[in-house]
Amino acid sequence: MTNAVPEPEGSDPKEVFTFFGLAAYHGQVLEQELLIFAVTLNLSGRTRVTRADVERLLSTLEGRTFGQLFNEARTLATIPAGIENELNEALARRNDLVHRFFERRSEDFMSDAGRLEMLEELQQTTRLFQEVDAAVVGVREPLSQKLGITQELAQQELDKMLARASARDEQV
Repeated sequence: MTNAVPEPEGSDPKEVFTFFGLAAYHGQVLEQELLIFAVTLNLSGRTRVTRADVERLLSTLEGRTFGQLFNEARTLATIPAGIENELNEALARRNDLVHRFFERRSEDFMSDAGRLEMLEELQQTTRLFQEVDAAVVGVREPLSQKLGITQELAQQELDKMLARASARDEQV
């Protein structure tokens, strides 16, 4: 599900940090989707999948980087060319965001006009991550369903997480 990327309220440095955080968050969401996709591809072809199978693969693959997960997926399946191109772009942008963004834009950060340009780039990056995530989900979900990992099962897990979060809030 793609959420609308908000508009900045101005060019304050805090806005840049906020939108950087939003882009980094969506980069991590995409990275987790690649992890789930790699697990799904590793399990495809099996007739029966247990929770232990899934957890074992998650444990094996969760330490891998975005690029390693992408390569894992490519070795296990043919990824549609459009999605592969988008994933390559997302990988490059994610690496730039995490490793070079503030260094590359250091002079821009010193002016209102530069910060506005940075905000626009961060919004575009966030949108890219959201779009690529949705595309990967679209490829992965039919494979997951064949393994018995349905949307209903995923919703049940989400509901459990929401219940635990709500219980925490009630304790405060």
